[in-house]
Amino acid sequence: MRLYRGLVVDVGSAGLASAIRKAVVSHARGESAPLGEGEVARFIMGAIRTNDIGESWSVSRRSAEKFGRGDYALDRKPTPRGKTLGVLLTGEVKENAGYDPVDAGEETWQMTMGENEVRLPPGVQVKVVGLDVYIPKFKKDRYTGFTNDVGKWYYVPLVGGSFTVRV
Repeated sequence: MRLYRGLVVDVGSAGLASAIRKAVVSHARGESAPLGEGEVARFIMGAIRTNDIGESWSVSRRSAEKFGRGDYALDRKPTPRGKTLGVLLTGEVKENAGYDPVDAGEETWQMTMGENEVRLPPGVQVKVVGLDVYIPKFKKDRYTGFTNDVGKWYYVPLVGGSFTVRV
């Protein structure tokens, strides 16, 4: 079963986060970059392991992207500057590896419409097959005056195709 997990992570320093942002945009454009794709993936995975891989995943990529953009975080959002990045993991688990916490009675409501959460018990192995980085970009709407985030997700190829993490 394919699952998605959106995270907001700190990569240690603003300089490293800036190099990662420049690298993912440069690779997407086919230009030379300050870091190789493998280095980018290793730095991000190191940061995720330092923060938390998490037990709550989603079968909906769109819902996971919202968490990676920090739409539901009150205190943490990915930034165009600074050490914080938005990350989306695409993982694969066995079909019966997790459960829906609403159906199980652990939660009484879904946090978001279409969240489709799958809670993975501790110790479950997730084969990570995809990694995306979100780079926010803020643009002021000329009609309303509101500032909107018009950022973009950038795919980061995984050296070796995949790796395994434990929840």
